Order: sequence, then C-alpha cells, then structure tokens
Amino acid sequence: MHKKIVKLAEKAGFCFWEDEEWGPGPGNIDWGPDYEEEFNKFCELLILKCAKISDKAEPHKASDLIKKEFGL
Repeated sequence: MHKKIVKLAEKAGFCFWEDEEWGPGPGNIDWGPDYEEEFNKFCELLILKCAKISDKAEPHKASDLIKKEFGL
C-alpha cells in the first residue's frame, strides 16, 4: 500500500498488524473489526486531500496531481 494511503488509514483509526507470527505482517490492516466509522472517516480524509491538491492546480492538471500524490 502506498505510504500516503497508509497514513490516511492510520489517521482514520484503522488497526494495523505488528509483528505477530500468526498475522500477515507489519503494516497490513487488520480487517477483523467493523470499520464502518473508520472507513467513512478515511473517505472524508481522502476527499479533503484531493480537494486540497486540486485547489492548487489548473483545472486540466488536477487529476494528474492527485494520481501522482497517491502513486498512480
């Protein structure tokens, strides 16, 4: 997962695995909990980040800047 996406997921409140030997490894989201609230917060943060990027761009270049920000 791209570092900036992970950062938004952490800020939204998702739980991440550490180095438990039975888990998928450090840095992976633990999908066991119900994340309805956290997912809504994540989407809000993502939209706000994209809006902030587009405010700084010329209209025809905003999508390129957003894709670049998230490594696409």
